[in-house]
Amino acid sequence: MNVKYGNISKLSLAIGLVLAANSVVAQDNTETMVVFGEQQPTYKPADNQSALKVDMSLLEVPQMVSVVGQQEIQDKGALTLGDALKGVPGIASPSGEGARDHFTIRGFDALYDVYRNGLRDGGSNQAFRSMANVERIEVIKGSAGALYGRGSAGGLINLVTKKADGRSVADVKLQAGSFDRTGITADLGGRLTDNLNGRINLEYKQGDSHVDNADYNTLFIAPTFRLELSDNTQVDLDLEFMDQEVSPVRGIPSVDGQPIDVDNGTSYASSSDFQENTSFNGALSIKHYFNDNTQWTNKIHYSRVEMEQAGTRNVKVVGDVLERKVVAFAFDPQEDSGLQSELNIELGSHQLLIGADANRMKRVSTSGGTTAPDAPLYASTDFSYDRPELALNRTNQVDSTALYFQDVLSLGDSWKVLVSARYDWIKSTQDKPGAESFVIKDDKLSPRAGLVFQPTENSAIYAAVGRSYALPWGGIYAAPTKGALLKTDLAELGFKLDLFDNRLALNSAIFNIERENPETNDQGVVTAVNNDRHRGVELELKGELAADWLISSGYTYLDAENKDTGYKANDVPEHTFSFWNTYQVSNGFKVGGGANYIGERFVGSKEAVKLDAYTTLDLMANYQWDAHMLQLNANNITDEKYYSGATGNSSALTQINQGAPANFLLTYSYSFK
Repeated sequence: MNVKYGNISKLSLAIGLVLAANSVVAQDNTETMVVFGEQQPTYKPADNQSALKVDMSLLEVPQMVSVVGQQEIQDKGALTLGDALKGVPGIASPSGEGARDHFTIRGFDALYDVYRNGLRDGGSNQAFRSMANVERIEVIKGSAGALYGRGSAGGLINLVTKKADGRSVADVKLQAGSFDRTGITADLGGRLTDNLNGRINLEYKQGDSHVDNADYNTLFIAPTFRLELSDNTQVDLDLEFMDQEVSPVRGIPSVDGQPIDVDNGTSYASSSDFQENTSFNGALSIKHYFNDNTQWTNKIHYSRVEMEQAGTRNVKVVGDVLERKVVAFAFDPQEDSGLQSELNIELGSHQLLIGADANRMKRVSTSGGTTAPDAPLYASTDFSYDRPELALNRTNQVDSTALYFQDVLSLGDSWKVLVSARYDWIKSTQDKPGAESFVIKDDKLSPRAGLVFQPTENSAIYAAVGRSYALPWGGIYAAPTKGALLKTDLAELGFKLDLFDNRLALNSAIFNIERENPETNDQGVVTAVNNDRHRGVELELKGELAADWLISSGYTYLDAENKDTGYKANDVPEHTFSFWNTYQVSNGFKVGGGANYIGERFVGSKEAVKLDAYTTLDLMANYQWDAHMLQLNANNITDEKYYSGATGNSSALTQINQGAPANFLLTYSYSFK
């Protein structure tokens, strides 16, 4: 990759910030030292507050919740959120245009259902999120609408970030690998004064790709502060700044229901293609404990994103020629803001949650484009073009307010009953030049109920039902034929078991999800309903299998289809299986590896293109001595040729992404202690 002058400036800035922050932390840590106990490495998650927003163990939650912790993220050498979620039961990662995170949960699109510390992270849905300040990732499956509001029928993803908890941290990490990948990250923190903690996570990374004409660079800065106003009150301020440049990757076309047979890395894009993304995200949280049983939390958040993309789109195959065009668009800008207030009360055998929130998303979209020459079908080609002029396309705004309530009732030591409900008032507006405003306005009740029976202290059987609603396209686009909310009904049964003195967790669920997709006329009257049904089984084994042996494994069976036509859902495999484990050979040496199987699936409208099943194998070796750590990750070691995903509907005929060939990543880290 030809490193641009701007990239060098970003790298210099990142290194300078690392040195400056480390100097400040080192000075402050001479004044005050906070001691935290060392934790034994594990993949088994600790108790989780996000699923039900109350203090409960995962064993007691009537829902399937998968957690990917810091140890697993590190062992897998995860550079992206997609890397970290690889192998999580029920999760798949379509192509996302090769320029953003994109996930499905239980076969339903979850592009607009990623949260950060319990707050919707809508401003980051056209970028690859940084992993530098992520402590753990929680995948909350099934109906979450009763607490979180409008969203995916399959669940949501919540990123829990590192906090300024007062511990002395000074870690620096260097990485290099295939495709000219290089990066530096730092995690620095400690006590700044007697009642103020600070922490900052920094990252700069750059590299190419196995695909021609595709490179990236990211600068990420995330300071966080905690002010302890008293023994009962704390204030957290989390800030994030990101500047990211990536090349959109639209993949290869298909012929006669199969991806065309070309070398891995073949590209029909232009070296002029680009995506530039600059973002700010800030959140303020105030938590007050009235007593041991009552807690009040208030949050306010704001994000602003300016993004511009110009990319080559594959249009259609005509003989041995691929027709193309250049499409450009921008967020100028997108702003997300919100308020949230929650009161937790423990009253006898009841754990009560009372909450309210108000949120606004506003996106100003501009668009443009230009022509592109036809390309030979079986060869990489390049061409250049001037940056297209952009004009106002539309302005979308979503306003929502809600009240919600939850009660977890304990009946003796063996039974728990959960009842929750949320009432949302939603207004979605789209304004286009020269046209009347298009408005969706509705108010809905999202209920949920669950029952948990614990026959033993370390096992649980649960049942849950719930209903939730979602805006078409998450509210970032509107069309008169989609003028009503999507409705989802869920029924789920599950079994959970903690083994080996609670060091290993076995979780399982069987579920049925029904979603109604209304079609409307120009007056918003429903004229037809399209019905999806996704039902399946999930199994997950995570934790310590034996002394020094960690495992994370999962299996999903998913029958996802349209009830009216019988066609399979786009890019959703029926069977997936993953296995990852590590073994501590000696005090300093650890080895690991795993396999990831994705069954065959169809992409495009009416099962237009078939993608074959595939299996990839990964290996890892890690050596630690004193404050040093050296790790090698080797991915897809058999050089399996596979297709990682495709865009949806008719565009999937010409936009299928090839998976990365065999590659490696070398990581060195040092902890200043």
